[in-house]
Order: sequence, then structure tokens, then C-alpha cells
Amino acid sequence: MKKLIKNPNFIMIIVLAVIGAVMLCASLLRPGADTVTVKVDGKIVASYQLSDNGTYIIEGVSGTNTLVIEDGQAYISEATCPDGLCVKTGHIHATGQSIICLPNRVVVEITRGSASDIDALSR
Repeated sequence: MKKLIKNPNFIMIIVLAVIGAVMLCASLLRPGADTVTVKVDGKIVASYQLSDNGTYIIEGVSGTNTLVIEDGQAYISEATCPDGLCVKTGHIHATGQSIICLPNRVVVEITRGSASDIDALSR
């Protein structure tokens, strides 16, 4: 047993296991549900629950984007921007992921909690 405790690999495994357990507990205990937050030109214009299916038209600075939320994922299905990169971004579902349409100045981001929580934190 003493040889095992003195082994650096054994100690590293124990440390990584503890760190992993702490991170798992922290992620499970975070309050709030995932929210799709929509910003146009830096201002929050809408927020939707990721669990609620729907299709929404977003009026951007120079055009429109069609946001679709279904099966716990969000994506831009159509956009009037010339390059269409926001459509090609694909589906997002995890906190911190985002879709950005630069020509229309639209940002769609998955956040934790409600938009009012985000606004209170950003002040």
C-alpha cells in the first residue's frame, strides 16, 4: 500500500477524480434552466426557454433571421444576410454556445437562467 501511495500516477488519478467530482456537483447544482437569449446590436430583445419548441423571426439591423428552437436545440434556419454563415453554424444546445450574424448584428446565445438574471449580472 505504501508503494501505491508514493506512486505519482496514483496521486494524480486521485486528484483528477476529486476535481471531476467537484465540477460535476457544481454543474448539477447550478440554478435555472437553459435559455436562448437573443441580442440585436448588443441589446437583449428576446429570451426563450430551450425546452419550448417554436419558430421566431428576429428583426436585425439590416435584415431578418429565423430562429428555430426544437428538441432542446436552437438554430438559424433562414437569414437575409449575404454570406449565410449564421445558417451554416448549425445547432447549439449547451450553455455558452452562440450563433452570430454580423451583417444583421444578431447574437443568439445559450445562457443559464432567465434574461433578467443575465441583465442583473451585466450591470
